[in-house]
This record gives sequence, structure tokens and C-alpha cells, in this order.
Amino acid sequence: QQHPTNAVVMPTALELQPPVASPLCAAEAATPATEGPVYVAVVPGFRPRPGSRFVIASGFSRSVDDEVELARLSQSVLQLALVNCVVAVTIRLVVLIVALAYGYYTQLVFFVINVVFALLVFKVGVEGVKTRNAQCVPSCCGYLTAFFVIYVVLAILEALTVLIALVEGMWLLALVDCAFLALYCVTAERARQLLDLLAAHDARRSRVLGASAGGGASCGPPEATAEMMEEATEVVVVEPRKKQQGGPPPPATRGVV
Repeated sequence: QQHPTNAVVMPTALELQPPVASPLCAAEAATPATEGPVYVAVVPGFRPRPGSRFVIASGFSRSVDDEVELARLSQSVLQLALVNCVVAVTIRLVVLIVALAYGYYTQLVFFVINVVFALLVFKVGVEGVKTRNAQCVPSCCGYLTAFFVIYVVLAILEALTVLIALVEGMWLLALVDCAFLALYCVTAERARQLLDLLAAHDARRSRVLGASAGGGASCGPPEATAEMMEEATEVVVVEPRKKQQGGPPPPATRGVV
């Protein structure tokens, strides 16, 4: 039996069921893109994407505009610190190879000390960005503060080295030391800008939290102010009416008790 061409086909119960979304897609849709930590690329040239071995999660949040700016500045600080570390290790390695060629095996100890120090300084900067300048030692300064102080000291020592090289007439050594001095100064200045911006952000955040805590709704009666007390003491004194024939009554006078 053939059905007529104009027959209406009713949908089945399975076709009427709404499509079921994937739990993974639902979770991604429920999580806004403006939440979570800001990722920072340690190596220059890499994008701060989660999951990369050259990217770390900073202690700053993407939901706050100022903290995004803090993360960008901290990324610049960490990349400068990595450049300092790589350059220092490379220079020390070249010096070690030349020293070993001439039989100065004691330079191996200095090489190990310098490499460990360079790695520790870089680690201090990384921890400062990760923990939002948490204290590296109890009752002491934070990681980023220690990082800044270290590079200030290195810049001062490098400036003295440049002066000594100029006095002694070692122009090539003075040129190399000038390059290191510029790198140390730029890193210290970036660290100082990051600390200043972080301090300003924390102060502004404290003021906002204090204002919100002090301006909350109260269930009790409002506190009396000076203006309210002055209005409360203001009374109206009405003089007794005198018997007059015709004319309006005398006006009331206002006084403050």
C-alpha cells in the first residue's frame, strides 16, 4: 500500500529529545576566559600558552586589569633574568675552557660557583612571579625584592670593574664590562618598576577592601553625626498669643537650645 504524497510524517520520540551537550564542552562554557592565572613566557619569542615547558603560571589573575599589566612586566623581568643567566654561564664556560687549556684547573671551582649563583638568582625571580612576591625567608623580604637587591649589587660591582679596567687601560675588558653593566641596570630597573606597580596595586586593593568593609549595611540605627545633633537641638519656640483685635497672630520664632 502506498502512502499519499501529501501525508504528514510525525516525528518519533527519539527525534523529539533535545541534544545532550558534552560534559567537557559544558565545563569549558561554564568557565569564563577571563578567570584563572596569567601565564608568563620565560623564554623570549614564546607565547604564554598553558602547557608549555617555557611558560609558568604567575601569581596574578586575569580578572583584574592591573594584574595583567603586572604579569606583562614580570614577563619582561624574567626574560631579562634568563638572558643574564645564559650570558653569564656562556662567558664562564669560555673562560673555563681557556683556563683548562693553560692548566689552570682551579678555575673549575669558580665556574661551578658562578653557574650555581646565576641559576639561584634566576630561580629567585621565577618564585617571585609565581608567588606574587611572597617572603623568601620568614620575617624577611620577598623574592622579587631580593631579586632587585641582587641586581643592584651586581650593577654596582660591575661599575667598579669598568672603572678599574679604564684606569688600567684594558679597553676590551672595559667594553665587555660595560655591556654587562647595561644589562644589569636594565634588569634592576624593570624589577623596580614591577615592585612599584605591585605596591601601588596592593595599596589600592587595601583601600577598596577597607571601604567596602566600612560601608556595609548595618542592622542597627544609624550613628548620630554633628549635623544630626544640631538639627535635633533646634526647637521651635512659639510666643504666647496676645489678645488682639484683628490682624494675624505673631510669627513663631526659631531658636537653638
